[in-house]
Amino acid sequence: MKKLISVIFIVVSYSVLFASSVPQWFTNPEKVFPSESYIRAIGEGDSQREAKSDALAELTCYFSQAVSSNVSVFKSLYKNDLEYTEKTGLNQNMKISSSAQLFTVQYTSSCYDRSNGKYYVCAFIERKGAWEIIKPEIEKAGEEIKIFLDDAEKEKEPLLKIIQLNKISDLYKNYLSLYDTALVIYPKRCGEFNDFSKKTFARLSELESLRKKIKVFIQTEGDRDNFIKSKIESVFIKNGISPSAEKTMYLVDVKINWNKTEYNGVYKSAPVIQVSVSKNKKTIAYFSAVCEKVSSYGYELTDSLAKGRLCDLVEERFYRECFGGILEVDYE
Repeated sequence: MKKLISVIFIVVSYSVLFASSVPQWFTNPEKVFPSESYIRAIGEGDSQREAKSDALAELTCYFSQAVSSNVSVFKSLYKNDLEYTEKTGLNQNMKISSSAQLFTVQYTSSCYDRSNGKYYVCAFIERKGAWEIIKPEIEKAGEEIKIFLDDAEKEKEPLLKIIQLNKISDLYKNYLSLYDTALVIYPKRCGEFNDFSKKTFARLSELESLRKKIKVFIQTEGDRDNFIKSKIESVFIKNGISPSAEKTMYLVDVKINWNKTEYNGVYKSAPVIQVSVSKNKKTIAYFSAVCEKVSSYGYELTDSLAKGRLCDLVEERFYRECFGGILEVDYE
């Protein structure tokens, strides 16, 4: 009896304290926006705008929490030093704003509580509409992965296979991120993608077995103190390819011309770099670039500026331009 009186008192209190009649989405949100069909969150704030922002934050936070606690477990690839390992777990990389940007978030009209001066708003996403948006995104991501995988498996050169594998792995992470979101929207419907995910993982694992066998030997000409060699080594390591101290089947030949001049005490340098990647004296990739000219009144300062400029160029352009031809998707 006391519990019943308390419930009646609360309902009556809501009617008195709110500026107008209490909306049902506030008192019984499950009835208005059933969980089976909607994802919802109520926000509050000192203004209607703050209430909407809070509701959106609560809604997108729900996505993150739902992914973390989802019973479904999938296999993902992630980089660990120079190896890929199989992990049973959940992708934690979902950004708070990603789901809100992907789907159309709708809002109820706000209501105002006189007792605390707060506004309340309910933000909601319709599951059916969200699924119709996320499904083609997953299908598109899967198709892109398939194209790269087919090309990688056809590629006869092991080094180029590994370079393609790096690109595919990035695409696969994006695919899993979309899959995470889909699990929150419609877990039961995600089953149609399970077969593709398992087969893709198996194909990636088979390609990955080649990585330990691939090493490159880097030799340089015109590289004082092996300054540029160290930078190129770090670029390869960053992309999962190990440099070797001894000659291997893959030779990375680096030639640098600093193009230094001096006139009236002004020192100038416009470095040129040429990199060829070869196997058994056959070139399989090539990179060439000219740095923007640097100048100063000091020889050592000009030398330092030229080194810095060339290092930036190597880091920003070398890998992408040297192997860029195989990192593009051909949809024909």
